[in-house]
Amino acid sequence: MSVPLVLLMSIYLVWQNPMLLIQGWPALITSFIFGLISLRLLLKLSQQISFAFWALIFAVLCFVGAFISYVAL
Repeated sequence: MSVPLVLLMSIYLVWQNPMLLIQGWPALITSFIFGLISLRLLLKLSQQISFAFWALIFAVLCFVGAFISYVAL
């Protein structure tokens, strides 16, 4: 949902300072490549690992944290 705002802000910044386009293209390409790689790895990982297991662990940790904060009061 933030993509249009980030895109517009980037266009505005380049319009204000055109040198950012010349200096920033290596960072843009690098972040794009690493973003694609991380998305592929996360998709492969999500196919191998059960989401229900991690949701259960997260729920238990939330309850433990709530219990500890309740007891500490």
